[in-house]
Amino acid sequence: MHRFRKAGRFQNVTFRQAASLSGMQGTEVPQVADGTLSQAVELLEKADLQPKIQTVESDRIPDTALTQDPSAGTNVERESLVSLGVAIEPADDYLPGYEYRLVVPDDEVCVTPESAAQVLVDNEEITQLRRKPNPPGGPYGINTCLQGFVWRDAYNGDQICVTGETRSRTPQENAEADSHRAP
Repeated sequence: MHRFRKAGRFQNVTFRQAASLSGMQGTEVPQVADGTLSQAVELLEKADLQPKIQTVESDRIPDTALTQDPSAGTNVERESLVSLGVAIEPADDYLPGYEYRLVVPDDEVCVTPESAAQVLVDNEEITQLRRKPNPPGGPYGINTCLQGFVWRDAYNGDQICVTGETRSRTPQENAEADSHRAP
């Protein structure tokens, strides 16, 4: 309990009542989900609330406020943060059951998850013990693969040492890449 002076007299009141009597009132969170981001920000600012924007990949129109927390109608203190989940275009354009191969960071050839996982293994430094030690190296110096391994050749200059099976699959993946993309 707090003592609060009202109309020249002191009263015992709760903190919430004291805040109300002193003008420190809360505010109701407006409905902003399903509107545009600019509409949501405008409504929140009118209610003396602060937007906290988090992007969400979605098939919905970009800049649509998909979610809000706390929900509409909740009473909160003024200047409180309201989290908004805002739609952005999906970054990936591959079909379900496929993902980017990522032989290099900008490699967007669409392959099966198993093939993408194999690329991660093949690209690991420890895996590159498949190369002949230098010296003496081999006919291609430090890029010479041990017997049973060959260059992957996913792109011009790709000299990661892989199995023959992976090397055989790589040109096929390159040729089929566009057929695994979403229309």
